[in-house]
Amino acid sequence: MRELLAAIGDTWAAAGHEDLRDLVTDFAVAEAVKTGSGVPQHLVADYSAALAGMGVNQQLRGVLESLGGSLVWSEGGMTMPQSFRGRYSYVELAGPKGMIASDVVSFGLYLQKSETVYPSHWHEAVEHYLVLSGTADWQMDDAPYVSRRPGEAFVHASNQRHATTTFDEPLLALWFWQGNISDSTYRIAGVDP
Repeated sequence: MRELLAAIGDTWAAAGHEDLRDLVTDFAVAEAVKTGSGVPQHLVADYSAALAGMGVNQQLRGVLESLGGSLVWSEGGMTMPQSFRGRYSYVELAGPKGMIASDVVSFGLYLQKSETVYPSHWHEAVEHYLVLSGTADWQMDDAPYVSRRPGEAFVHASNQRHATTTFDEPLLALWFWQGNISDSTYRIAGVDP
């Protein structure tokens, strides 16, 4: 886990977010309290393709390949539209439900299958993303979609609506929540008021 957190911290720093690197690497001294059984079977091909597409970030790719089976992948407990179920998964490395417990920040990995729309949603946490693999279109509020490529980092403000669409390749990204990190504030268009 320490090697993974160091690699994630270095990846955030390379994208110009030394502050997030420092927050991530602060957890490197902690021991994981949970271990998983790896990527859900229906997403293994997408995860493999996403890792293969990481290109320049060989350090993080190598660590993810070696630790993939011990990470806790989940779809969480929120109700999702039928069209999105089974088409994504995430790892909460640190956070309230994370492999390492934290009530201050929450961060991890996000995987979305190709040809998938993650509908507009919002939450109180400020959310940072860093694309590791796969080009996807991202929308904020009612603005036009913007293509985000590997290496691009961006932020969603608290309660800012955002959506993600993948096309011919899966998306693998780092995410980081700050502020009110409770998933009880998460809402998704078409499901929640």
